[in-house]
Amino acid sequence: MTTAAQRAANLAAKQHGLITPAQLQAMGVPRRTRENWLCQGTLARVAPGVYMLGRHAHTVEQRLLVAILFAGPGAMLSHITAAWWYGLLDFPGQRLVQVSTPRQRRTPEGIQVFSRRHLERRIHRGLPITTVPQTVLDLAAVAEVSLVRKVLANLDYRGVLDAEALRNLCGRGTPGSAHLRWALREHQPLLARANGRLEEDFLAWCERFQVPLPRVNVRVHGVLADAYWPEQRLVVELDGVANHSGHRAAAP
Repeated sequence: MTTAAQRAANLAAKQHGLITPAQLQAMGVPRRTRENWLCQGTLARVAPGVYMLGRHAHTVEQRLLVAILFAGPGAMLSHITAAWWYGLLDFPGQRLVQVSTPRQRRTPEGIQVFSRRHLERRIHRGLPITTVPQTVLDLAAVAEVSLVRKVLANLDYRGVLDAEALRNLCGRGTPGSAHLRWALREHQPLLARANGRLEEDFLAWCERFQVPLPRVNVRVHGVLADAYWPEQRLVVELDGVANHSGHRAAAP
């Protein structure tokens, strides 16, 4: 293997097997060599302007990095994808990988690109990503407000919720500002202890009908209770229809 080819292989190894034409050129790999690699199957196109060099296992990191490399220099994970990568959300059925970039890029299948965004980047778990406050604001711009409240609760649970920094990002005409301000006003730390959407919806139901909020997912006499009101000595278990043989079995 030539020195240029070895440099390219080393870079690809650091990028989960991925590399771009610009990177190959910068490594000194001649165009003819690249064409031969494509014909031989050593180089395979996985997205517009993104290639796999050699054989590598398919990983979550690789899928995310494909989107970042496609979006170009300065790109980063953002919005729902960033919230998930920070561990602030379970991945809520989101099939698109969302990235932001200072460049103007079209959106191919499987990737949602937010273009012309000159944002501060962080490296988290090996990948470039928007800052936590920016991630929360972006989430508020594209997701239902219940997800924003969940993220705020998770940040609070970790002891890293900076409400002032979030408010400072909000502004007239800034996408997500209205939803984020509302979520901050209605912040509910208990959501961090809710296990799944059913329990989150139950807490929202309690808020809506002004039912005193229970303690959630606590042990009562050694048994894990979904919702518990100690003063009333009341326990409520929350099970969806999927946990029973049918609607009749789920009925009281």
